[in-house]
Formats: sequence, C-alpha cells, structure tokens
Amino acid sequence: MTFEATIDAGYSGETIENVAVVEVPNIDEPDEPGTDVDVDPKDPKSESEKSAALLEKADGNTDEDNPEVGDTLRYTIQTRNTIEDSLIKNLTISDVIPEGLEYVPGTLKVNGEAVTDEEDDDQGHYLDGKVVGHFGDVKDTEWRTLEFDVVVLPGQAGKDIENVAVVDGDNFEKPDEPREEVEIYPR
Repeated sequence: MTFEATIDAGYSGETIENVAVVEVPNIDEPDEPGTDVDVDPKDPKSESEKSAALLEKADGNTDEDNPEVGDTLRYTIQTRNTIEDSLIKNLTISDVIPEGLEYVPGTLKVNGEAVTDEEDDDQGHYLDGKVVGHFGDVKDTEWRTLEFDVVVLPGQAGKDIENVAVVDGDNFEKPDEPREEVEIYPR
C-alpha cells in the first residue's frame, strides 16, 4: 500500500515517526512496521534593519533634535526570518563600534533582556570594540533584537558616522549588513 501525506506547519527540523498497523485475523500480535521521516526545513530568508536614536543630551548641549559631541545614542538592530518552516542555524547579530563612538558599558540588550558585557553563558557580550548577540537556531518569523548605547566622542562635530552591523547564520550564503548613518552637529 502506498499513500501521500502533507506535513503540517511547525515540524521543520523535526523527525516524524510513521507507524502502520498490519492486522491479520489469525495473528494475536499485529505487525507494526515503521519509518522515521526527517522534515527538512526550507531555506531561510532574513530581513534586517538598523536605527539610531538620540537617548540623552550631554550637559551644555542644546540641540534637542540632533546628536552632538558627548550625547548618548541608542543603536537598535533587528532581524527576522521571513520564510515560515525554515531554519536559521546559529543566528548572530554583531556590530563593530565605529571610530568616533564609545560603547557605554552595561547597556547591551538581547531581545530586550540585559546581558553582561563578558563572554559568558548569557546571550551577548562586548569585546574588543564589538557587541555580539547570540540567538541560537531560529525556526519562527519573530523579530530578534540587539541594542546598545554609545557616546559621541570629541572631534566628531560636523562628521557623518556610518555604523554597519552584521547579521549572520551558519546556513546564510551572505550575511545581512544593515547600516545607519548619524550626522553629528553642529554642522
């Protein structure tokens, strides 16, 4: 006997056991042949964004709408898998802090949860000028977020600071590189 079946959504990367029961009138214990079916996930496709927001003005700075030397900015990087029933293996978001900015210790958050700056058992760290968030395997299409604060250093007035993040997974052909440019005032 042969048949076809459709696998319901949500089983990507799982193994489904299929067991048939063969009953014959003169046999007390029916045969139960089975097989395991590995459900291969679809290929993922990511969508990533990056933004910077003026978080706090430094003493003496009066331009409420634009960042100036000494002000604190908050960077937010978001990504998501746009293909249901696909898998991103070992998703990471990383960001090298550009020249002219200084990371504010203790401000790193992964999915809204504060993490330590140390490379330890939590989902993020800051090391050698780079912030990193680890998200593990992603099977859904929910947004994942990395955020952190920086201070604008002296000598940056009138400059444009471009910041490029890297969103990657073990099965990405090419990482996403969302970017954000911030104009430092006065211009």
